[in-house]
Amino acid sequence: MEQKTLQVNHWVVDISSGELFAASREQGNSSPSTTPVGRLEPKGTALLTVLAESAGQLVHKESLINKLWPGQVVTDDALTRVVSRLRKSLEDDPKAPEIIETIPKRGYRLIASEVKWIHDTSPGENLELSSPRQPMDDSSPVVTSSPTANSNVSQTQHRRGRWRLGVAIVLIVLMVFGIMVISGGETGGSRNPESGSDAQALVSQADDYYAKMRRQDNEMAIALYQEVIAMHPDAGTGQAGLANALVQQVLRWPNPVSEPAVPLATQDLRHALASGRTTAPDARRKLQRALALAKQAVAKAPDDARAHKALGFVYAAQQQFSLALASYRDAIALDNNAWDALINTGDVLEISGRLPEAMAYYERAFEAMGRVYNEQSARIHPWYADMAALIGDKYRQLDRSDDAEVWYRRTLRIAPFNYAATRGLATILENSGDTQQARQMCQTYKQRIGGDPCQT
Repeated sequence: MEQKTLQVNHWVVDISSGELFAASREQGNSSPSTTPVGRLEPKGTALLTVLAESAGQLVHKESLINKLWPGQVVTDDALTRVVSRLRKSLEDDPKAPEIIETIPKRGYRLIASEVKWIHDTSPGENLELSSPRQPMDDSSPVVTSSPTANSNVSQTQHRRGRWRLGVAIVLIVLMVFGIMVISGGETGGSRNPESGSDAQALVSQADDYYAKMRRQDNEMAIALYQEVIAMHPDAGTGQAGLANALVQQVLRWPNPVSEPAVPLATQDLRHALASGRTTAPDARRKLQRALALAKQAVAKAPDDARAHKALGFVYAAQQQFSLALASYRDAIALDNNAWDALINTGDVLEISGRLPEAMAYYERAFEAMGRVYNEQSARIHPWYADMAALIGDKYRQLDRSDDAEVWYRRTLRIAPFNYAATRGLATILENSGDTQQARQMCQTYKQRIGGDPCQT
């Protein structure tokens, strides 16, 4: 069976396993290390393969999604996350790319200066280097033989010999490892390398649905999390996601579809607790199931921040606030970018009458959202500006108008016509005597968006 290895600049990737090797960057030496420096995820390996097959050419997003997730419905954000992780593995700066170039709203292009396929048909045979199909360029220089070139033949052959020997060693190691896996040796028995990738794709889709906070999307998230649990019952990821989704059902959509929905403004933890939605018999049963799932998630993945966050969310809905805060602290300790756990910590503290203490967590949550925005844009984008405006509102509650104004202006830099920030800032300006600027803000909003955020 033919095996393939791909060289992209100084990186060497074994396509069958995703193992990543670093070739020397020294001039005149392209021998790869025989020790892998990492492993690309299956989707990242597949993406690099597709881009390499059309090196130098634009590959449209739709084409990449169809090839990476055949027969599945995924968002552009799923592809963006794969590209981001691949770039990180290849140490490719998205702001000054040397390997993968983003063509805004269209797709991606492999722009590496060196792209080579290495084909090995059987152990011990010499490896052949071949370049992928490249577009013809009339400006490309024509290389002719010269005395200088002829004098370097022996050095070139020597370097190729070292390259081939290094890659041959790598492939032999990989073959031995593959035999152990197939035969069920100490590596844990046979397994499908794509299964983890498929589960990861389902989790990403479920997370995107969950973040939209609509009944129908939450139902789709629940179905996908259940499928993840069926595929990987010992991973814990599906259990954590399902626990979160069940809690959201209790807080936001406790009524049957045939009945009027709970008003959007009251679909939060504070209102749910105050109205008794979390103590109704059906709610109690769902929360008990969510608690069992979250505890399973923590037991199966004790180092996973999302598992601890899910457990905290269930405890908060059950009004076990001390346990909720402890679980959220565990999540934040494991991942300082766990913005959802930071928000929920602030929420529990505020409900407990500790708003000044909650403010630090709200601000940390916003900063964390900014740090991971590119990786989690589908989940963060709907809430990013509103989170900044909410911080402004909370500072107004604390009679800290100067801090509130800072956050309202920060919101409007992100979303120039955010309703809450426009209303809040106009109120502060009005109270400080700057009536003209306040009215101008409201008039501009009314002309551009419609409605009057300043109308009392």
